[in-house]
Amino acid sequence: MENVKRDKKGRFIKGFNSSPNKKKEKVKKICLYCGKTFLANNSPSMIKRGGAKFCNRSCLGKFYIYINKPYKNLVGKPAHNKGTKYPQFQDEKNPGWKGDSVGIKSLHRWVYKHRGAPTECEHCGTTDTSLNYEWANVDHSYKRKLDDFIRLCRSCHRIYDIKVNGYVPPNLK
Repeated sequence: MENVKRDKKGRFIKGFNSSPNKKKEKVKKICLYCGKTFLANNSPSMIKRGGAKFCNRSCLGKFYIYINKPYKNLVGKPAHNKGTKYPQFQDEKNPGWKGDSVGIKSLHRWVYKHRGAPTECEHCGTTDTSLNYEWANVDHSYKRKLDDFIRLCRSCHRIYDIKVNGYVPPNLK
């Protein structure tokens, strides 16, 4: 410590390098991820914190992603329960079942599930594949009755809702 420069009060002088010509020692290390050899600083702080294990940050990131995968032996395999139906929790048996107090979107999703996607219009009889077909509720009570829904093309559905039942959807008011 004889090369340390201090002021009159005994404090270290900032920016003073005690050994300007002394180069830091380098040590050969092997990367834990890719196995390449690389040179790393051999300083006490580096040794203390266990540094210089990887040749670059990319290898460090890849190594910890690989190590921390909880199910690395299942990578690429489908889940054990994929596609499994649980009849004990379907429809009315499900604890989250709302019955008739369900929203319009959920009710239409339920109709699609049980009757499929409509492919023709029951009003005008068209089966054009370029048109969109929808399930229309006949009496607008929106109850869980499959026979209370009819297949209509989008234009017939709007006409049916507005003219036949006097119902105007909220987005057209």
